[in-house]
Amino acid sequence: DSQSKLRGAIHAKGELTLANQYSFKSGEFIYDEEAVKNLWKLFSCQALPNEPDETLNNSTLLGIDDNRNGVRDDVEIFIIGRYKDEHKIVTEIAFQWANAYQRILNNPLDTEINHKSSHDAMDCNFYFKSYAEYYNDPILVNHYIDEEFRNLQFNRKSRVKAYMEYDAKLSGGVYESTKTNKLKEKCNFDVTSLLGGE
Repeated sequence: DSQSKLRGAIHAKGELTLANQYSFKSGEFIYDEEAVKNLWKLFSCQALPNEPDETLNNSTLLGIDDNRNGVRDDVEIFIIGRYKDEHKIVTEIAFQWANAYQRILNNPLDTEINHKSSHDAMDCNFYFKSYAEYYNDPILVNHYIDEEFRNLQFNRKSRVKAYMEYDAKLSGGVYESTKTNKLKEKCNFDVTSLLGGE
C-alpha cells in the first residue's frame, strides 16, 4: 500500500527484498549492522530466539547464539522468561552477566578482559542490590542475578572446565574494588533511559 507508513525496524531472517526506493515517498531504509545486533535491547518488545536443539547446542563450548548478541540462546530464553515481570534493568544486568560468562567460554585465558567484564557485571548488580538508594535510584534486586542461571550457563563439563581455567589463572592476582560512587558506571547499558530519565 503506497499510503502505508512504517517507522522503526525491520528484522528479517535470510534475505529481505523491498520495492525500489521511489515506492517510499518520504523515507529511506538504512542497514545498520550494529543496530541489528543490538535489536534485542529495544525496550518496547523482546524478540526471543528460537529454542535451540539441545544436542546441537551442547555439542560445542559456545553453543548456539543465532541472534549474535553475545548471549547463548538457551540462556537468553531463560533470562527473558525469568525476568519478564521485573524492571527492565534486571534483565539488562542478567544479560551483562551472561555475556561476561560467554566471553570466558570463548577465551578462558584472556584473563584481563574476562575479569573486567565479569567484575563490571557484578558491580552493576551490586549497585542495584545495595547502593542505589544512597544515590537516589531504586533498589531493584536482593541477590546476585547470575546465581539463577549460572548452572545453565555452565551445564557441560567442558564449560565448567573452561571456567575453572579462567578462575585458576586469576589466582594470585590483586584486583581493586570499585568505589561505591563508580558502581553504576559499570553497567554496560543506558541506565538513565531505563530509569525514565533524559
